[in-house]
Amino acid sequence: GAAGECLMRLGRIGSAEIQCSPLVLLPVLYALLAGRPGALLINLFALLLHEMCHALTARAVGYRIRRLELQPFGFVARIEKRIGSRWDELAIAAAGPLFSLIAGVACSGLSAAIVLNSAGHALLAQFGRVNLLLGLINLVPALPLDGGRIAVCLFFASFPQRRALRALLLSGIMAGIAAVMCSFLVPMQNDISSLLLIMGLFLLLAAFRENRQQRETRIEGMLRRFELVHSGTALPVRFIALHADVEAQEALSFADLRGITYILVINDALEEVGCLSESQLLEGAAQLGMNATLCAILKLH
Repeated sequence: GAAGECLMRLGRIGSAEIQCSPLVLLPVLYALLAGRPGALLINLFALLLHEMCHALTARAVGYRIRRLELQPFGFVARIEKRIGSRWDELAIAAAGPLFSLIAGVACSGLSAAIVLNSAGHALLAQFGRVNLLLGLINLVPALPLDGGRIAVCLFFASFPQRRALRALLLSGIMAGIAAVMCSFLVPMQNDISSLLLIMGLFLLLAAFRENRQQRETRIEGMLRRFELVHSGTALPVRFIALHADVEAQEALSFADLRGITYILVINDALEEVGCLSESQLLEGAAQLGMNATLCAILKLH
């Protein structure tokens, strides 16, 4: 789960553990106070189907689902290990929005083509609208939305990873603000209003959490590569140059998770004043803090 967030265990489905965030109570209370419990159930069902498509696609390309989380903005599938291929990641990320869009178009078409009673027609049309909105929102190129993960897979080869991640996280924050503002432009009795508000608020929360998890995942990835080297696996080596005043946290963002990175520390005259390996950088950050400069870490060695 998210760092610092306590998740309640609900049970298991096969090998996957089911957990629930206490924050789920917030949209439930909102739906009850607004008199829209039916809209909440429809939204959650659409989100569940959306996430199940991610999970089934992950299983199809060889990844096990470690945990299913019920979050305020829907269900989240946590994969057991880091996805090794960007094409696998692209397929997993695209599966959810593709299903939601197909389901939305199909339900909207069926509601117009077949004869139903008024309640059945309204239910089918509402489910179609929710799926269409869910699919379109998730195609926005912003983290942690599926569209942001699709953009990561498609554009990382052309853009620096650090800048791309920052831009996509910023887009996620802006998308969350836009969704909240749009929710107030839709009549409160409309089910779309509640979905926009819930998704907007927790998209903001998820974007900030994603930023924190990116740093944690990067450090875990670096430690995992040390284990691979000790087991006899060969990894590519890359050298980069950074100024002596760059902080450890910033320097860690330049590490290449596919290999080993060495940092040539330079001064204002572009002269090399030292060299740091990833292990030395991590050791220095652990002793002096993530805000320690490369110059200060060099003095430890």
